[in-house]
Amino acid sequence: MIRAASAHWDDAIGSTVRVAPHLRRKVRVRRLTDAIILAIILAASALCVEFYIRSRAELALVVNRNQAASERVGALSIKIEKLERDVKALRTDPKVIESFARQKFGFVRGGDVVIRVQPEDDSRAVNKSAESRTIDSSPSHPSTQ
Repeated sequence: MIRAASAHWDDAIGSTVRVAPHLRRKVRVRRLTDAIILAIILAASALCVEFYIRSRAELALVVNRNQAASERVGALSIKIEKLERDVKALRTDPKVIESFARQKFGFVRGGDVVIRVQPEDDSRAVNKSAESRTIDSSPSHPSTQ
């Protein structure tokens, strides 16, 4: 019975058989080759994963920039529409033209009372130009009076 158990264990765990040195060298070379191939495959996989992660980050950045640009385009489109309406009104509506001339250039109508107020920063140099007067003519520029 002991012999049968010993034979079984020798078969199960492998008995110590002497292997020729040239076969050992072949096995070592084969294992080394397998290890090198495995290292190359792992390195290539790591490079692929790194490239994928960088590409995803760049894609997310570009998508965010695109979204911001499209929002800006929308805002600018609204602004363009408003400016086009203003230009059309300035070309056709006399009330808008008059209002613009009054605000931008200081035009007044005949019979309007003009009161010039001197800013507190300016002292006596502008003090002479501050006065009240009545305009008798049609809309004109104050500098022509």
